[in-house]
Amino acid sequence: MAKTVCRVQYASLLVLASFCLLPVTSRPSDADGLNMVSTAVLVTPLNQPHVVRGDDGLDHVEYDLLVINAFAGPVALTDVEVTTVSGTVLGRLDGANLAAATQGVLEQAPVSQIPASGAATVEVDIALKPGRMPAVLSNHVTYATPGASPHMASMISSYDVQGPDVVVSPFHAITIEPPLRGAGWTGINACCTPNTHRNVRVASGTRIGTAETFAVDYVRVDGNRFYQGDGSTNAQYPYFGAPIYAVAAGRVVALHDGMDESIPFQQPTTLHKPEDFGGNYVLIRQAKGVYAFYAHMQKGSVAVRVGQQVAAGSVIGHVGSSGNSSNPHLHFGLLDRPDFLTGYSLPFVFANFALVGHVVGGDDTGALQIQADARKVRGAYPLVGDIVNYP
Repeated sequence: MAKTVCRVQYASLLVLASFCLLPVTSRPSDADGLNMVSTAVLVTPLNQPHVVRGDDGLDHVEYDLLVINAFAGPVALTDVEVTTVSGTVLGRLDGANLAAATQGVLEQAPVSQIPASGAATVEVDIALKPGRMPAVLSNHVTYATPGASPHMASMISSYDVQGPDVVVSPFHAITIEPPLRGAGWTGINACCTPNTHRNVRVASGTRIGTAETFAVDYVRVDGNRFYQGDGSTNAQYPYFGAPIYAVAAGRVVALHDGMDESIPFQQPTTLHKPEDFGGNYVLIRQAKGVYAFYAHMQKGSVAVRVGQQVAAGSVIGHVGSSGNSSNPHLHFGLLDRPDFLTGYSLPFVFANFALVGHVVGGDDTGALQIQADARKVRGAYPLVGDIVNYP
């Protein structure tokens, strides 16, 4: 459900609004004496950090920080440093990387400044060698107040914010079977750098769901293209109608079928209620608090029923372009609850696959720029833009 390079574009699920506090640890303050520190911003976690082993061999921790500007003028973030509680630096966001990762809570576009009484999110992606991820991450934020008068600036005693210490989720990425089989499958939207999946935030009254952080939009590369001709019809995508497989055993808890396919490169016309965004979909409960979501299936292809127990590897439908989609693809992800709009995305890995290369660009004709990188991968997640062959 998202946008992509080249002409391939997927609109994603967006809405917005309130925020909740997740487990954080507190730093002790002085027991007595005046300890007055005023800042222009409040920094709080938007969701709990989750870790996934990428096919680059590194452990990626993913979470968002919500930054609220409580100042009378605009604020510009200059640096976000992630450390252990003892102060060992694990990673830093600054310059162009921080600019791309700082976005409006609703808008997916980067924001250079947070307006007075406004808010933004910072998408944190820290990659570490395996075994180095601590149980708690500390966040240190620095900022500037461009254009502030001396009188306004006198209200601020620190431009350094010792932000929250966030507890890394104990949830371990689940090993699953691939939802598709064969060569050339590409996650054109996936974790972990900013893209239309990583950027999704949807309000749910008491929290902002981030249902697509680890979800993957699969298309298939044939040569150096996703489609034949000009890509204006679904039939020009050779993988349209490819079988979709259950990634694990489970029970079907919800599904939808009967929606027409969207026309490539055109705004979908079938979206009338939230459920429509997934198009024809299947939602399967794999375990307590773990739900597999398969979306945008071909009309009439859903091959299961609600309440049915399915085995891993069972065909549950076929790749289509229904719902919030502008060309054929499979949207797949794991969720912590049966709600594909406001759930939290959960990490997963595949036991083995062959990495072929990386999509690094494209043009308006549909031709892709591909960087070769052929190797076998075990127990990892295919990062955004990676082309893989599944057994």
